[in-house]
Amino acid sequence: VDIIFLKWEAVNQFNKTLGYSRRKTGISVSLHIQPEAWRIIQKYRGKSELGYVFPYITTTDAQLAHRQYKSAIRQMDRCLNMLGKEYRLATTLNLYTMRRSWASIAFNNYNAHIGTISSALCHTNMRTTELYIDRIGNEALLLLLQNKVCAGVRKKIIQLKAKCPPI
Repeated sequence: VDIIFLKWEAVNQFNKTLGYSRRKTGISVSLHIQPEAWRIIQKYRGKSELGYVFPYITTTDAQLAHRQYKSAIRQMDRCLNMLGKEYRLATTLNLYTMRRSWASIAFNNYNAHIGTISSALCHTNMRTTELYIDRIGNEALLLLLQNKVCAGVRKKIIQLKAKCPPI
């Protein structure tokens, strides 16, 4: 939700950070924008008449904006699913599995503290984070997501641009 409704006023151009409140929980988030993400964000400067960073929402009508949000999520999920099929993953890729996989990789491969992961995911309940993490470690999926998919994602994005509207 947050990225689709992200406004330019939340982007600090000087120190390349984001500062906003999560729509779902109201929790304040402040984070540094990585160089690749910064380049993507800059491509969309001036594309939204309503001040959004990404031009998915084109209306001030709340109901229509919610439909546009749902449509954007479905579109992103379709593109992730195509990427997963390209790599012949047994698991369907979507925003939820990517979020859950990130948590599992952080916990299993980098020994990140569960509290840190919970904060990064903006969970208000530690139990939610515990449910996200695959402690058994679906090693094949984790390795594919961490190495193979990440290494090939730039190439695939270029190929998928023709099939998927830009994020």
